[in-house]
Amino acid sequence: AYLNLNAKIKSVFGGPPTLALTGTASNSVLADLMVEIDIDPSDDQAIIRPRSLNRKELIFFINKTSPNRYSRNMTYELQNILEKKLPFKWAMENPEQLFALNRNKTKSGIIFTRTIFQQDKVIEGISKFLKSMAQGRSEDELVLNYHGKMTNQQRKEHAKKFKNNQVPMLIATKAFGMGIDKPNIRYTIHFGLPGSIESFYQEAGRAGRDRQTSYCGLIYCQSRKENLAKLKDATKSVQELQKENQKV
Repeated sequence: AYLNLNAKIKSVFGGPPTLALTGTASNSVLADLMVEIDIDPSDDQAIIRPRSLNRKELIFFINKTSPNRYSRNMTYELQNILEKKLPFKWAMENPEQLFALNRNKTKSGIIFTRTIFQQDKVIEGISKFLKSMAQGRSEDELVLNYHGKMTNQQRKEHAKKFKNNQVPMLIATKAFGMGIDKPNIRYTIHFGLPGSIESFYQEAGRAGRDRQTSYCGLIYCQSRKENLAKLKDATKSVQELQKENQKV
């Protein structure tokens, strides 16, 4: 996206001073960016390097599941995190408190899935659990979905409700989040392995924007890790890659 940026700026504006900002770019991308916008790496005044991307307020955890009965095991782990692990972390008396609405003190959370197919499986798998948490509310008052194949109006409505603390949890693909700055996201959970460590850190980093302790979880299965590696095989056809993508 940035490869022709410098040339465009020079042709339109005549080469003004340029400021380049990035949140979680890898070192290789930073090096490319410096070259493309003519930043001299030897000039200490030209670029400010962050000493670390570490965010102390984020606490990470990983849950690994068995490949046997994959879908059921994954949703069981997710339910266990929502029902027991997170309420325990916050010393809640019962898991229903995790879904309580309390304006900017709402413990908002995002469940990230790689595909819309996975998203449907998550909603189906934890539907019974969500009903037990409802306390008189409908399921769509507890959780909403978000993905690229929804209409613009649907995405705007769901994002607005989540940002305004009208619903405590969002199940989303990576289509959600770019430019989103919601301070009270208290947890993110990746349901399956993301495409890269940069994607994982960027998406997990949507939690804790107010610098308060937040939790970032990853649920994965070893066999799906192998399937994900196959998605990067340049020798496979589009049809073969589509089949592998359904397995991740």
